[in-house]
Amino acid sequence: MKKLMHLLIVGTVLGAFAPLALASSITGSLGIAGSDTFTSNGVDFTSPGVVISASGSLAGFAFQPVTLDSFSFNSSADGETLFTIVDGNQSLTFDITDITSSGTNSSLGFPNETVAGTGVLTDIVFTHPTDFTPTDGTFTISTNSNGSTTFALDASPVAVTPEPSSLLLLGTGLFSGAGILIRKRRILAQPRE
Repeated sequence: MKKLMHLLIVGTVLGAFAPLALASSITGSLGIAGSDTFTSNGVDFTSPGVVISASGSLAGFAFQPVTLDSFSFNSSADGETLFTIVDGNQSLTFDITDITSSGTNSSLGFPNETVAGTGVLTDIVFTHPTDFTPTDGTFTISTNSNGSTTFALDASPVAVTPEPSSLLLLGTGLFSGAGILIRKRRILAQPRE
């Protein structure tokens, strides 16, 4: 019985911390260069891009080819995949969730367009599918009449706040375990007849 109680307590503690060890957020930034044609309504990428800078957990994608997907600058872009990078046993995608701004910079003296927005970055490691959780990020695309595109991405994880039901479940389990231990000690402390 004593061994069973210890096993139950150890299992409860390990179970409480197991979800924390499953996945981590994606961190870092990417710089991507490519070529395109654009209008005030959207951008069409004419060839694959390349990652020219990478940091954080994205550093392994430096100098990798990128499949850039054409999109419009309005709300219809929400949910569209902006890019995909496949590197051996790993795949990185960025899906647009919102276009926050779009416009031109007339002071440059040539046709240009800058688009900014938010999205979700998903990093799948085929050999370890739970290594990273999808992470919110922001992006900026700048393009000009020469057909050159620069793309900047910043992945910034959102602070994780435990949901109330998880805290209640953990508290109930700990309280029950403490009650069982107290009862067991009382029974053992009673004189035997």
